[in-house]
Amino acid sequence: MKYLKFGLVAALLLSALTLTGCATAARSDAMVASSVVAPVAANASKKLLGNVAIGDVTGGSSTNPMWVSKVGGAEFEKALEASLKGAGFLSANRQAGDYKLVADLREVNQPMIGLDMTVTSSVEYQLIERATGNNIYRETISAPYTAKMSDSFLGAERLRLANEGSIRSNIERLIQRLAALVP
Repeated sequence: MKYLKFGLVAALLLSALTLTGCATAARSDAMVASSVVAPVAANASKKLLGNVAIGDVTGGSSTNPMWVSKVGGAEFEKALEASLKGAGFLSANRQAGDYKLVADLREVNQPMIGLDMTVTSSVEYQLIERATGNNIYRETISAPYTAKMSDSFLGAERLRLANEGSIRSNIERLIQRLAALVP
């Protein structure tokens, strides 16, 4: 009887580990905003197109595989850069461009458990005119994204998908704001 209980407990623990899986970090390529690229290029201010350099990008956390998925600062920066490039805003290099974009990943609000997992990211963006040092745009954008049980059976994978979707949505909102901006 004692061995039966031990076997049952071991089987339950193994099942729990199989269902949750190990945490993996959000991937930069999955956070790239792509759904807003075509309309942005057509409507954006000609002053901004090809004229925005990435400045300081701060925030983010490293993922501990034994805990939960996080959004790393370097991955966020790569996604932001690729998104701006895809939308036509990115300058040739960080020293070029009349405008500098500064981003601070303030918060990634995550659930601990759940079937459908909603993550909300908050990023403060500033667009600074290099010549004058003037802030021509400053806003904290919050963007939720829900990864459903149908997206992945594994909770750790759903959380990673929700992280990526939230950052992607956040960057999409930034690009839409930049497209509407007339410096």
